[in-house]
Amino acid sequence: APKEGDFDYDALTENREIKDESEYDKVKQTYLDAISEMETSLQKINPNMKAFEQFDEVESRLMNMSEDFKGKREGQEGKVKEFEEILKKRTDLFRKIFDHVEKNIDNVYKALTKSSRHPMGGNAYLNLEDPDKPFLSGIKYNAMPPGKRFRDMDQLSGGEKTVAALALLFAIHSCHPAPFFVLDEVDAALDSANVNKVSNYVRSRTQDDSLQCIVISLKDTFYHKADALVGVYKDQEQETSGTLTLSLSEYDTKSHDKKSKDKQLSHSAVFGSQNSEKGKKKTPKKTPMTATSSKSKRSSRKRARA
Repeated sequence: APKEGDFDYDALTENREIKDESEYDKVKQTYLDAISEMETSLQKINPNMKAFEQFDEVESRLMNMSEDFKGKREGQEGKVKEFEEILKKRTDLFRKIFDHVEKNIDNVYKALTKSSRHPMGGNAYLNLEDPDKPFLSGIKYNAMPPGKRFRDMDQLSGGEKTVAALALLFAIHSCHPAPFFVLDEVDAALDSANVNKVSNYVRSRTQDDSLQCIVISLKDTFYHKADALVGVYKDQEQETSGTLTLSLSEYDTKSHDKKSKDKQLSHSAVFGSQNSEKGKKKTPKKTPMTATSSKSKRSSRKRARA
């Protein structure tokens, strides 16, 4: 081992065997180039004297952002709590209305469909597709007419769909009563039996509840049970429409046979006898009965207010 102060030639690389000056210059230049490259690299990584100032600025911004984030997070938590309260209130209100309608719709549908042959009437059901979030999903409504098997709503006939829709309408009304209904030819798709059932139900509701129904109908089996009639006819001479009114309340106390005759009489009286205009009675040359015929394409529409 070499002593202190001695030079260890074994530590030299293969360049220790340089034979002439040209090889020496070449090796020297290689080392000089390496040193120059290292100096250039060191200059590039000189410390930034403004780093401390930039650090203080960034640290201050971080603190401000942290405070802002904390405030917004607290505000967000308050909004989430408020949203949850509104969500709960909305759900409670929805379920309150739904439960009421669900409870009453079957009774209403039974009243609309019961008869001597089927005294119990049909059945109607309401079901939530998603009970947890009821207002974000649909409500399944099924109605089963009396004497028929269960079918989807789209497989029911037009008249059966009409009765089901009326049942839903009156069930909703029982929860939030409206002062009156306007029923525009709801009997158009109904046969005579169902027209009688619906008219009887509407009549019973108007007598039992503080409810008025304005019914637009072309079927006397429906509107003859109203309290008053308003007939609309076409005046050919003046090319305008006229109205005729008649109160049917005076016929309510008549006997059944007399009432049957009065139905035809009231029909004739309203649509074929007189027109009140400015307090004077006037008989139109073309009666509404003619205007109501199929040839005139139903130009006359009768509105019954029950």
